[in-house]
Amino acid sequence: MYELGFSHANCGGRCIKGGIGHYKKLFKFWPERFAAQEEMEQQFSKEVNEYTILRRNNEPFTLKQLREEIECKGSQLAFGDLQLDEHLPCACFI
Repeated sequence: MYELGFSHANCGGRCIKGGIGHYKKLFKFWPERFAAQEEMEQQFSKEVNEYTILRRNNEPFTLKQLREEIECKGSQLAFGDLQLDEHLPCACFI
């Protein structure tokens, strides 16, 4: 995972503290893992009142929204801006 640009490999990419850049990479390299996280987030959200892993502009931002944004923009644009979110460390290290 380090060779693919992930900051850590603790969770196999399924880190609930990963940011937008982390999940863009997960979508790119392991869409099936991303899908599993998206499903987990949706299930958890039903049980815990609108839970999201991600936040954008201090607002909840779901993995479904991120996936739809990536699919809408096309992979070249969506993955070209990874560095915008990657400078923030994973919360696991904070």
